[in-house]
Amino acid sequence: MLLQEPISKTQFQELSRRTYHGQFTISVDDQQPCNPRCVGKNCPRLAGPSRYCRGWNIRGHNAWQWGCPFDHPLHLRPTHGASFALDDIQPRTAKYDEIQTALQQSGPFHDGMPRLLSVRRVVNRALEEMYEKRRSFLADKHGFALEKELWHGTNCKVLPELLTHGLQPPSDTEPSDTCPVSGGKNLCTTLCGNGCKHCTKPHMWHRCHMYGYGVYLADFAQKVIVTFVNQRCNKLRRHFKSMVWVPALQGSMVQTGGRLLLMKVMFGDWQVAALQGKRMRDIGGIGAVVRQDLIPKVV
Repeated sequence: MLLQEPISKTQFQELSRRTYHGQFTISVDDQQPCNPRCVGKNCPRLAGPSRYCRGWNIRGHNAWQWGCPFDHPLHLRPTHGASFALDDIQPRTAKYDEIQTALQQSGPFHDGMPRLLSVRRVVNRALEEMYEKRRSFLADKHGFALEKELWHGTNCKVLPELLTHGLQPPSDTEPSDTCPVSGGKNLCTTLCGNGCKHCTKPHMWHRCHMYGYGVYLADFAQKVIVTFVNQRCNKLRRHFKSMVWVPALQGSMVQTGGRLLLMKVMFGDWQVAALQGKRMRDIGGIGAVVRQDLIPKVV
């Protein structure tokens, strides 16, 4: 919501005390992009329970209210200094057979049945601790936490970043070829935050995010293989693909029956009006907490 005229501090405090339908507290976020008073100050959200700000990698090219005027230094990220290790999961073990069965049941595939080559478990203590805290929070709040294993596919060149800091909603900025972090990886959005001096060009939507800026997970591996996974070939001319199998804590669901058709509907809650086909049902909050766990490699 953008006010037509400024309000005083007294009016702001009064609005913050009002309740919706006499029951729910109204959360007022006084968003002030480019506010000089915020320059050089760390984002207060990074000191909150989640230690996360959605605006850390958003410049607000197309939606001014998305940008955050505060600084988001990398050392305040909960995964700063984190590292990961890969442990091989041996064939004919329970977990290996579980993933192999899930892969086989995801068919049919567009280019033949893939063969599972290896499975490696990702060990990242920082991400595990964050995941357990969120699961405990949801269990205390709702009395239960619904968890489901889902597939995620992405560019193989960003797997080290993903396994270090976790799955992150994408930026609204294109990567620069001169950027040492995001350049040269054939990405459509940068891996950097909004403070990167190299990545500044606005990202233009070209049907690359079918349902908006978010983290995409699939219940069937065939959706990941066809759409999202970056292929690479070895000397034998075989196509290898890496996917991440993650446990996800599911929030309230929003069921859609289409995909985005126009760029402008990427920005704002009314984007559902341009979904192709059916209208949205079961309107509510959407969210999931994921833990990067296993990397199946198929050929």
